[in-house]
Amino acid sequence: MSGFETEIKNPDPRLYNEDLAPIPPDKRSWGWHKRALYAFFPAAVFSVASVWMPVLQDLSGYAWIIGAALGAIFYYLFASRSELVEMST
Repeated sequence: MSGFETEIKNPDPRLYNEDLAPIPPDKRSWGWHKRALYAFFPAAVFSVASVWMPVLQDLSGYAWIIGAALGAIFYYLFASRSELVEMST
């Protein structure tokens, strides 16, 4: 187990409903999604920098949409192709 994962002892079996989370029990994860965090941080840094840095202040009104687009692009780049295929089906 890495530092991002948490072990939950005796999780309630009702927690996963096949309609809500069709993931087999052996593939369920209780930790953080590392690739999503890796995509989030650079996008968040841009959003914060657009408010604090005078050079980027012209973009501050659009910081949230640019940050969201950057997060999506970074996630697409960091996620494995198998994850993207699983998510689309």
